Amino acid sequence: MTRLAGMALVRWLERQVETARETRDLYLVALTQQGWTSQGQQMLDGVSDNLAYFERELGEARLCLQLKNWG
Repeated sequence: MTRLAGMALVRWLERQVETARETRDLYLVALTQQGWTSQGQQMLDGVSDNLAYFERELGEARLCLQLKNWG
């Protein structure tokens, strides 16, 4: 992977993390206001899983850039 590609990947993952956090927060507000349902909980769990995945990938991508002295 080139430095440019690595930096682009990090930026893309940062956006995914931001979007997943915003989505999770919106789901939490909706569930709190409208009441908890099993379907709502499943949707929140899915968004939380996606957030955890993207945070992990972002951490690994940043570490890779640092190890190559690119970040």
